[in-house]
Amino acid sequence: MADRLGVEVGDEVVLVAPASDGSLGNDLYRVSGMFATGMVALDGSLGILPIGSLQELMAMPEEWIHEVAATVEDPFSAPAVGDSLAVALDARGLGYPVQPRPWTVFQAQLAEYASLAGAVNFIIVGIIFIMAVFGVANTMLLGTFERRREFAVVRALGTQPGMVALTVVYEGLILGVVALAVGVLISVPVLYWLHNYPPDLSKAFGDITMLGSVWRPVLRAEYSVDGPVVSAVALLMTSILSALYPAYRAVKILPADALADL
Repeated sequence: MADRLGVEVGDEVVLVAPASDGSLGNDLYRVSGMFATGMVALDGSLGILPIGSLQELMAMPEEWIHEVAATVEDPFSAPAVGDSLAVALDARGLGYPVQPRPWTVFQAQLAEYASLAGAVNFIIVGIIFIMAVFGVANTMLLGTFERRREFAVVRALGTQPGMVALTVVYEGLILGVVALAVGVLISVPVLYWLHNYPPDLSKAFGDITMLGSVWRPVLRAEYSVDGPVVSAVALLMTSILSALYPAYRAVKILPADALADL
């Protein structure tokens, strides 16, 4: 907008706007700074004034405001927080209704995109776990085949089939625990680095405008408890489930057939 008006910092501009009392407000202001959000539509039409200057221009009393913007830690809790805030303010008898508008309302497309991204991430994680099931099962089956004579010997010595199956399941569980420990040792330092020193790719790619919002390509990771705990439990369950079929194959080994070629 500054380029279109041909003004720089320190220049004076005249602002004309309809006032709240029906008159035409106008005043002279000096440009004290410039900024860019990265959104072409917003940068071409947005100017910021101190609230006192705006109230004077619009012939508004000092206690009048038309909007209060607030942020919450969990973006998806904004609708519930807005409703609670409206109830609390109405109970204080302000004399006028409070209408909260969470970002999920005026940026509905962005909210839908966020939900879709979460669903896509869930599908990707599910595919990864399915691949892990086949990988662990393949490893366990190979180990069972290579040790079929050992299983045949312990079966011939009177070991119950349930104990043989339990041994294979325990091996799968141990494999999962080792994988979990290695994953924690690798992911914790990476998570700490991405949280405290996130790489900023804006110099290479610039700000990204999408769905009426500006996205800075900063690879920042947030600490979470639910995600790692669920992933750890899912990993251990995957290891156990992957060992069930190899355990079944180990139980079905006949000692006479396995030891016949010795």
